[in-house]
Amino acid sequence: MIVLGVDTSGPYTSLGLIDGSNKKELNYRERPFAHSEMINVLFEILMKQTGLSPSSIDLIAVSVGPGYFTALRVGLSFAKALAFSLGIPLISVNTLDALARQAPDVDMPVIALVEAQKDFLYAAKYRKVKGETMREREPALLRLREVREEKALFVGSGAIKFRDELQRLPEPCPDFPSGLTVAASGLERFLSGERDDPVKLEPFYMKLPDIKKHGRP
Repeated sequence: MIVLGVDTSGPYTSLGLIDGSNKKELNYRERPFAHSEMINVLFEILMKQTGLSPSSIDLIAVSVGPGYFTALRVGLSFAKALAFSLGIPLISVNTLDALARQAPDVDMPVIALVEAQKDFLYAAKYRKVKGETMREREPALLRLREVREEKALFVGSGAIKFRDELQRLPEPCPDFPSGLTVAASGLERFLSGERDDPVKLEPFYMKLPDIKKHGRP
């Protein structure tokens, strides 16, 4: 099965292609937030470098957030259009799940963090078990003070932003998922029998709480 992975959850664009044991990834990190300009260009280059045609793709996996909302919509629109034109399945991947998958195997929990506004973080907790990444706590919108006392390995853009406070980060620390990780995560969901309705797919969004109501740290 040939799987295309699409990530635009952060400032940069990443596409990954899995074809059995063959893997190829292209990233554009020269200019932030150039998703709409570069995603089709990257896809054309990816097809040329792999010698494949779009019609050979069997499944598209796309990160749906949390992340930068407008950027996510670019990736999701691209993935939807391509899936519909090819008549193939489209499956969503949570950004935090993919980030945790990129963390090294450690004997402690892994917490994936994506920065939100101010000191808020999108967070989810995981455990690495025999090479598999198991989610232990559902995604939530937390403040830094609610995260920093956790005895865990931290990954993601939120971990990088608050590196001094959190300290336990791998080197290098991924900021957002790679296209290959999104492809692998989507393939795993698909093979386990999970399915998404492409028409209903939207970016994963969690509303920030009322800061005045919840007070300052």
